[in-house]
Amino acid sequence: MRKTLAIISAILIFFTVSCSDNYDFEDRIIVFKGEFASKPYITALANENYYMDFSLFYDGQIISNILATDGNIIESRSEINGSASHTIFIDGATYFLDDENKVYFKADVSSEEGLRGIIDYSKCKYIGSGKEDILIGNGYNYDEFSCKTVYGEDCTVRIFTEENGEIAAIVDSMGEDSVERDIAYFSYDIPDGWLSIPKDYTLVDEETFFEIYYGDER
Repeated sequence: MRKTLAIISAILIFFTVSCSDNYDFEDRIIVFKGEFASKPYITALANENYYMDFSLFYDGQIISNILATDGNIIESRSEINGSASHTIFIDGATYFLDDENKVYFKADVSSEEGLRGIIDYSKCKYIGSGKEDILIGNGYNYDEFSCKTVYGEDCTVRIFTEENGEIAAIVDSMGEDSVERDIAYFSYDIPDGWLSIPKDYTLVDEETFFEIYYGDER
């Protein structure tokens, strides 16, 4: 269970941080210059303000994830092979939650190793558009951006859209490695009940958390 939680968090949050002379600030909000199909989505990613339901294929497994972020607060609810992970990053700390038993613990990881990720979408620069086949189908239109990781490394981002303009997928690439996130739902509005730890949840230490999680299976 410990390993599963760590793997899910590491994979899913790897690409979640916000892609500069290609945008302006309006009331402290990043607004990208130019007109291209994915402009609303790259703007949301750069400003770290969105709610997104997506899946990805990694190491032979399909991982499902719902992610919400509003500035310095990020929440991820994910599932892989029946194992669930619910994580929230608040005030520089990462917390794991057990929704069934309503307990949570503060993880022993730094903010840079937790939910922040390494792709800096605020450094994105639009470099062109095209059409390409992806895992969910053929002939999807995309906008491509050059970007940087939080460590200053070069990377690229392609945002694929449907014919009606809705986002279909995000592909982040660094060198020969890439990850495709297939988007089931994307919104600029975050539902009630997200981005905070419920008041009726109890803070416990890590050992107690896993004892409760396993219960009679231990």
